[in-house]
Amino acid sequence: MQHQFAGHKNLRVLIVEDNSKAIQLFSQCLKELEVQCVIAESGKEGISLLNSALEKGNLFDTIFLKVGLVLKEEELVSLDLC
Repeated sequence: MQHQFAGHKNLRVLIVEDNSKAIQLFSQCLKELEVQCVIAESGKEGISLLNSALEKGNLFDTIFLKVGLVLKEEELVSLDLC
């Protein structure tokens, strides 16, 4: 299937989701567009991946975060957004 979404091949996306079926569906759709997907199955893992990306200067173009995802207060403290 041909897509007309220009410039998508270099996109790097972080998906933070704890539902395996949602992860599979979402990542499959993005991979069909040749978007690089990085999966985190918990808020804690998502923060860890984000902090690591920030330290390395290898930022994500987009982050898809489950709206109802629960983060503990100590996990939020480790994330310093500017």
